[in-house]
Amino acid sequence: MPDAGPDYLPDLLRRLQILQGDGSAVMQSLEQAALEHPGDARVFLLLGAERMHGKDVDGAEAAYIAALQLAPTFHIARFQLGLLQLTSGRPAAALSTWTPLDQLDDKDPLRLFKTGLEFLAQDRFEEARRWLMQGIAQNQSNPPLNRDMQMVLDRIAHLGAAAGPVEQGDGMPDPEATPRESADHFLVSAYRKVH
Repeated sequence: MPDAGPDYLPDLLRRLQILQGDGSAVMQSLEQAALEHPGDARVFLLLGAERMHGKDVDGAEAAYIAALQLAPTFHIARFQLGLLQLTSGRPAAALSTWTPLDQLDDKDPLRLFKTGLEFLAQDRFEEARRWLMQGIAQNQSNPPLNRDMQMVLDRIAHLGAAAGPVEQGDGMPDPEATPRESADHFLVSAYRKVH
């Protein structure tokens, strides 16, 4: 997936951390990195996240697609592309995008999360809650993604659709936030730590 030679990504991530809060500088750094490393799917994943943060849904989708064209088994990019499509009101596209995740192990967090979100798209809140909680329990490698999925659980609990208590995480969404606002957060936080 990465280009040959020394890995530039740790330096890029440090630079992005320093630039945090300056969206245009972050975007410029990511676009430059994509030009310099056009064969590395990871930079397109980051670029997609930043574009989504800037509410450029079409640009984010294009970046995720570019990442998957470079690395079809880059599962986190596939998951996030499907999540973007789902939160953009295109559940059929999300389901199609996520289909290859069915080949993952039954206990893979991404497979569990996508199954939970599929139930959520069908308004089957209790099933969604159960699968998302299983995914969080299995996910030891990507804490930001767990926080995002906890926000989904918190939203389900807020809507009063889930039966039983849901443990509250650190990132309780604003009850007045629209689903679109919450979705934006889901799509960006996982990218601060790329595996």
